[in-house]
Amino acid sequence: MSFTNLSVPQRQRRARPARGHSRVCAVLIAVGALACGAAPPGTSGEPPGTGTAPAAEAGPPVSTSDVTVNGTSLHVQRAGQGPAVILLHGFPQDSTAYGRIAPRLARSFSVVVPDLRGIGSSAPASTGFDAPNLAEDIRQLAEQLGLERPFVVGHDIGGIVAYSLARAHPDAVRGVMLVDAPVPGLDPWDALKCELWHMGFFMTPRLPEQLLTGRELDFVREFTRGALHRPEAIDEDAAARYAAAYTGAERLSAGLGYYRAFPLAEADNGAQRDATDLPLVLVGSDQGFAPQLPALSASLAAHGWKNVTERVIEQAGHYVLDDQPDAVSALIEELAGG
Repeated sequence: MSFTNLSVPQRQRRARPARGHSRVCAVLIAVGALACGAAPPGTSGEPPGTGTAPAAEAGPPVSTSDVTVNGTSLHVQRAGQGPAVILLHGFPQDSTAYGRIAPRLARSFSVVVPDLRGIGSSAPASTGFDAPNLAEDIRQLAEQLGLERPFVVGHDIGGIVAYSLARAHPDAVRGVMLVDAPVPGLDPWDALKCELWHMGFFMTPRLPEQLLTGRELDFVREFTRGALHRPEAIDEDAAARYAAAYTGAERLSAGLGYYRAFPLAEADNGAQRDATDLPLVLVGSDQGFAPQLPALSASLAAHGWKNVTERVIEQAGHYVLDDQPDAVSALIEELAGG
């Protein structure tokens, strides 16, 4: 078993291609992008990458469990020994996004990779998607597993959760890494809400479910393709895994629920100004969030953060875990030491 191939068989389902709907999904994405003045995915004019996605590495044996935390149950994959590292996925992905990263890290660390609340093989959920509550999920998970001050890495929405955890329980972690992740309520958040066409769309009640249900695989393909340096980095198998994590009314609504709870995270983060010297690493992809790092660092300093480091990963789009897994692994190895 590996971190890459585990989750889909356990769910006993795989999102099937709905090729008749692919144009519908592409048009939806393009219209949403143009409405906010942004280029739709896949139309940047840059030549696509020519690399080949590396195969998942072999590593220490992987164990799986379902852990009851904070009124829900999280499906967790775990491997390795050493200082604890928790890896949190983003949208529209699940724990298998770390399939090329976790095995390498497990040679030196105790690696824990959950499916977030309501996603993938975790228990269905209809509430509790605000970042402070999600952070409590992860705090209780670390406690249940006996992890001593883990280093927490979060990509995309996982980064938003990691930030809330660090703010609420700075003594419970030894550091956090936000990978291509903004912080709701801190600059440049307000600008990003317009520049990223999907933010308003996903926060709209009911309509996204009506348009995306039954088209999850087409949606994942189109949504991720324009945010990769190497479009082939998320191949058909990976797209199917990710789509399966959001297939079904409960799963899809859970994923959208993360966006609909952003106002709560904005208010919570904006109010937090206590000084902290906890190590906070901001990682940006050169074709994704890297240009925003200076503005976010300045805002973090104004909100009490004293130990902020910026790193840029080259030749990567927003889905940097797929685009450059070796570079992400190397950064975690360098910065997550116990």
